[in-house]
Amino acid sequence: MSSSNAAIPTTLKWSKHVYTSADDDERLAIHPGSSTNRYKSTIQQITGVPVDRQKLLCKHGWKGMLKSDTSFGTDLSLPPKQSSLTITLIGSADKLSEPPTDRPKFIEDVTPEEVEAERT
Repeated sequence: MSSSNAAIPTTLKWSKHVYTSADDDERLAIHPGSSTNRYKSTIQQITGVPVDRQKLLCKHGWKGMLKSDTSFGTDLSLPPKQSSLTITLIGSADKLSEPPTDRPKFIEDVTPEEVEAERT
């Protein structure tokens, strides 16, 4: 990998959607040394997946999931014979369901007076 501070073109794959920095949005290009939080915010704007629910994987870019509150390495570059880095996004844009407001009551938690009140 060669060292360069030029923007690195990317292809973002999420579910059945594919976004490329060349065709869809130049904001998807990665600038070595830039903030990973800013990149994740850009992905949220494009896909609707909240930052805290994003898991970004890139075989030739970084190991494991992309960590927040860091910067892309300045040595990040395209692998030979590739035109862009392929990034896989795992996460859902759907809103999480609300927890139930009424908590279940277990027989162990019921006082004898409440048991009698239920019987009558």
